[in-house]
Amino acid sequence: MAFAKVGAGVLLAGTFDHAFADDWLAANLRGRSLLIATDIGGSHAGQLFETYSFLVTDLDRNAEWLSAQGAFRMHMLRSSRRMAFKALNDKVRRRVLRTFLQIGSQIHGWLITFAISKNGVSFFEPGPYDPEIVEKLRGWKRPVQERLLRVLHLSAFLISGLSMPKQDILWIIDQDEVASNVEQLTQLTSLLGTVVSHSLTHDLGHIRCATANIDNGTRSIEDLLSYCDLAAGAISEATTTMAGGHRYLQEHIVAPLPSEVSWKARTILSWLAATSGNLRQLTCLIELGCDSPAIRSQLLRWHAFRGAA
Repeated sequence: MAFAKVGAGVLLAGTFDHAFADDWLAANLRGRSLLIATDIGGSHAGQLFETYSFLVTDLDRNAEWLSAQGAFRMHMLRSSRRMAFKALNDKVRRRVLRTFLQIGSQIHGWLITFAISKNGVSFFEPGPYDPEIVEKLRGWKRPVQERLLRVLHLSAFLISGLSMPKQDILWIIDQDEVASNVEQLTQLTSLLGTVVSHSLTHDLGHIRCATANIDNGTRSIEDLLSYCDLAAGAISEATTTMAGGHRYLQEHIVAPLPSEVSWKARTILSWLAATSGNLRQLTCLIELGCDSPAIRSQLLRWHAFRGAA
């Protein structure tokens, strides 16, 4: 298994090849289809990092989680409530958050979050895009196009290293500005196929893009997206608070979370730091140069702490 060294992989492949080396989980994502759920965080004006969170799993190997998720929805959260980061002040969601996170630890897969600084230049090198891509991007407003290209290229990068030949890909997003109608979703599927084809050295099966609307009534798809939402929200808040307080965000420096970090972010980060369970997590910080194309990336490691609410 190796990540493609093209596109986003020029910056990230070496780091990810090392992080995934000899990991037993990679061998367990070789079913007939790979599911990738993704969510974008950090849209608030005061946040310094935009976050792109991806949950990569093979649902054929997740019967244990599906059973626990069904019981959770039946006995603890029977309503249509979604476990969204911004909605966790709701007393019902707050009460069941820890249980929801514990259930998520049963998922066989990876929860990978990229935190990208907002105050820099484009994530992409200047120059002309493929005319086919430019034409397909016309369906989105210009401010959304950079965000869309980021999520597509990061998805293609992860697919290059975690997929197997002939595997089908089900890619799910729940972002209104990115997939707000059928036409956008159709174009999104075509765009993802184009970007992926430039990143892989092996052939895939079918690539399908969808939103939470494909949920079969069990809310399992919505709950998978929720884990992305929670991670994206917590990591965006934590990185913003640490960077804004002039604390180091560096790979080899250990720093405590500032007291300003909310109870909900602390609870989620404590869960991400846990080493037990099937779900693995990775956080990658990408800092863009403010006035140059220089880009720096590093992995952030969260450590468990006491006192989360």
